[in-house]
Amino acid sequence: MLTILALAILPTCGGGGSATTPPPATYTIGGAVSGLSGAGLVLQDNGGDSLTVNGNGNFTFSTPITSGGTYKVTVSTQPSGQTCTVANSSGTADANVTNVQVTCAAIVTYTIGGTVSGLSGAGLVLQDNGGDNLAIGGNGSFTFATPIDSGETYSVTVYIPPTAPLQACMVANGSGTANANVTNVAVTCSTPTEQVLYTFGSAPDGSDATGSLVFDSSGNLYGTTIEGGAFGQGTVFELSPGAGGVWTEKVLYSFCPQSGCVDGSTPNGGLIFDTAGNLYGTTAGGGGGGVAFELTPKSGGTWTETVLHSFGNGTDGFYPRSGLVLDSAGNLYGTTVGGGTGGPNCPAGNGGNLCGTAFELSPGSDSQWTETVLYNFCPQAGCTDGNAPYGGVIVDAAGNLYGTATFGGTSNEGTVFELSPSKDGQWVHSTIFEFPQSGGIPVAGLVQDKAGNLYGTARYLAGNGGVFSLTPGAGGGWTENVLHAFCTPVQQGAGCQDGYDPQAGVVFDNAGNLYGNTIYGTPLFASGTIFELMPGENGTWVEVILAGGGGTGGVALDGAGNVYGAGGNIVVEVTP
Repeated sequence: MLTILALAILPTCGGGGSATTPPPATYTIGGAVSGLSGAGLVLQDNGGDSLTVNGNGNFTFSTPITSGGTYKVTVSTQPSGQTCTVANSSGTADANVTNVQVTCAAIVTYTIGGTVSGLSGAGLVLQDNGGDNLAIGGNGSFTFATPIDSGETYSVTVYIPPTAPLQACMVANGSGTANANVTNVAVTCSTPTEQVLYTFGSAPDGSDATGSLVFDSSGNLYGTTIEGGAFGQGTVFELSPGAGGVWTEKVLYSFCPQSGCVDGSTPNGGLIFDTAGNLYGTTAGGGGGGVAFELTPKSGGTWTETVLHSFGNGTDGFYPRSGLVLDSAGNLYGTTVGGGTGGPNCPAGNGGNLCGTAFELSPGSDSQWTETVLYNFCPQAGCTDGNAPYGGVIVDAAGNLYGTATFGGTSNEGTVFELSPSKDGQWVHSTIFEFPQSGGIPVAGLVQDKAGNLYGTARYLAGNGGVFSLTPGAGGGWTENVLHAFCTPVQQGAGCQDGYDPQAGVVFDNAGNLYGNTIYGTPLFASGTIFELMPGENGTWVEVILAGGGGTGGVALDGAGNVYGAGGNIVVEVTP
């Protein structure tokens, strides 16, 4: 009996099994839309399941959410003329969700405007955010035609400066976020004054001034011409200010009084002073392969030239195109475009190779100067370190040299280099920047600010030339920033008002503004422009055209902020 009972409670075979698990519960996600008047509103849940909403009222997404799953409702496409926001947009689905609230309202826009003052020229055009061109016909209030959405940014700039007369217009309060109508953009225009200080004439006067100018402590200007003079091979000149704003020129030295021009010819670079009032410079020709020279003032107003070094002997460099720089110990440094021992891969040019050197000239106790080649460019195939340094070098407080090589590098667009002295007396070369395939070819030297940043120009940077900076990083690398690109495609539509092809470096004033020139100009200034770059907001720089009269020699500043430049057969002064 017990056996029968036990059998009776055993499960039967073949007909049963475990119970089936029911599917998990799912819940719909939805809510309501209010305030909608525009077309095109599209909502999404969890980045998908798009739902087009055509009117106010309730909505539900087509795909339910598994119990315990999360949802997140967003606006994928805003309706025309409106902005919609979502409340109660996300959570966990434990029941059908019906409280997602989408509220739409008209987009709030604000106008951007301000005032113009000091305008006397014609043709001023302003832009907002790189467009929305606004022609300004006179002083007073202005407002751009296109309003800005609430919370969006604006940036007012001068697109075309006024001409006849040429004016420099500065923008204050020009950028920000539109949270109300903007009325405080201030555009202030001023008229730079350009005066021709001197026009070079016929021999024995010089002609074609290409080097940079330099001041002495008395306010006299000094420079070079590559042609003219008593012997037709160039001059060193002095310009002295006189009563009534009249400047008087004096030729201090005419090159090549002897056969073979052993004293040099065609001084292409600028000049520098030492503390005793002596002038130093280079000539691209004469002496075999150019010379480095000193001019010493004598009683009676005369100057005596001394050749410190004749280039082009053996493995020496030749064709020094730029000027020199002095260190605190009285040593001179510079570069040559060709020569050296760089190797068989150097391109040909200027009567020899285009490798080039960086050199030092050291004074001795017997008034003799000794040249030391610090670096021979292009020892590697392809001149990956750079070659043909047309620009000179600068020296920092630690004795390091910085300069540019016009060609070479990976893209053959030129390099920026550093030369550092080592304990064993050797100099270590480092390439700190290579210009990209998109454009470079620097033919001028550099300038350094107090923070150690380097600044320079390149002929084809960004296409038509530009001004760049290099910032040293904590790990030893350098970062390039293009401060200004000349004659961009947008500017070409306005006739390249700022000029193009900068072949000289830039200089700083005491306020941190940069000045320089271009050799090709605009419909207004066919011979190039003199420009100013001012640091603006968020790392930007603002360019102002001060005058025509560009050149390859760069500009010099006096203590009052006036700008001086030499190009062709004139020397000019510009008062901003």
